[in-house]
Order: sequence, then C-alpha cells, then structure tokens
Amino acid sequence: MTPKERFVAALERRPIVGRVPHFELVFFLTMEAFGRVHPSHRAYRQWDQMEEKERELHRRDMADLYIRTAERFEHDAIFLHPNPATEEETFRLIDLVRELSGD
Repeated sequence: MTPKERFVAALERRPIVGRVPHFELVFFLTMEAFGRVHPSHRAYRQWDQMEEKERELHRRDMADLYIRTAERFEHDAIFLHPNPATEEETFRLIDLVRELSGD
C-alpha cells in the first residue's frame, strides 16, 4: 500500500498490515532539520506586491519543505499550514504539493 492508501484505510477503519499510519499536525523544527524557516513563521505582509513569479517561488519552497518533512519522518499524510492563509492560496498549495509529491 502507498502511504496515502494506508492513511485512507485507517480513516475508513479498514485493516492495515504493518505500521500504523501517522503524520504531524505541526512540525516547527524545520530550521534544525532542513535549515529553513517553517512557513508559519514567515511574514508575507507584502504578498500582493510581489510578482506572480516570486509568489510561485515561495509556494514551491513551502511545498518542498512540507514534502521533505513527510519523506524524512515517513509521514503518511501532509498537514499543510498555508501562508498566506487565503482560500485561493490554500488551494494552490494543495495542488502544488499533490503535483510535486505524486499525489
């Protein structure tokens, strides 16, 4: 089973062979683990003043950090903390994480 399939099976209360699926609600030690500030600790007050190209670089950096955390600690799901936390940016980050992680 893929990590996603294991996680869905657990949510649906189906039997799972092997380790219990898990993920972190919050993993703030990204500076210690990856040398990068967690997205929740970043300030994007000038987000709307950035060019779309720059916003896309920030989105990719955030998505990469969430994916690296999940891979390193063998998480079966990724809990996102979108920043900025608008509905549009949340959907963009979700789509980007799916794209970069292979769903």
